[in-house]
Amino acid sequence: MSNGKFTLTKHQEEVANIGKAETLTELTTRFDLVSDAAFHFFLIPFAIFVAVMAFFSGGLAAAFRKGLEIIEGRAGE
Repeated sequence: MSNGKFTLTKHQEEVANIGKAETLTELTTRFDLVSDAAFHFFLIPFAIFVAVMAFFSGGLAAAFRKGLEIIEGRAGE
């Protein structure tokens, strides 16, 4: 596509048309992308919260120690 000043690549055209759903399938696909983004928006802070809680409760250190025991082969001792 060219407007006289510059030429867009196929990918740039697709990106420019992201907000312009023409069919129900395109709209559903865009909704899926938004729902995935919302899921990750909540998932990542929750994962960080769980990691911080595990760290301060001593659970993270215990998990690392247990993992090292398993790797070193002395888990049954």
